[in-house]
Amino acid sequence: MLIDRAVSAYQEFVRVTGWIGNLAIHIEREFFGLDAPRPEFHGRAIGLTVEQHLAHLKEGLLPLAERCGRVMREALSALESVRAGPSEAVERARPLRIALKL
Repeated sequence: MLIDRAVSAYQEFVRVTGWIGNLAIHIEREFFGLDAPRPEFHGRAIGLTVEQHLAHLKEGLLPLAERCGRVMREALSALESVRAGPSEAVERARPLRIALKL
């Protein structure tokens, strides 16, 4: 169960970092591409479209990536702690008597 949790958290982390990378490429193109940053109009100038992308990155995607990373770290540390200690079933079991006949 812990392995499934760690793998799915890793998958989500990779997916979110892909979204961040794609948006970063889009933002870089807006800032440094051949076209200058362009204003967005809805009857009047609202602001630059790149500002909306930066706000989406800051308010949505980066906290999501941090959350996915935290879940992945917690799952991996829980998996490591289970692996580090002896099993309770083995520790609490009654010892068996073994007789060897030669």
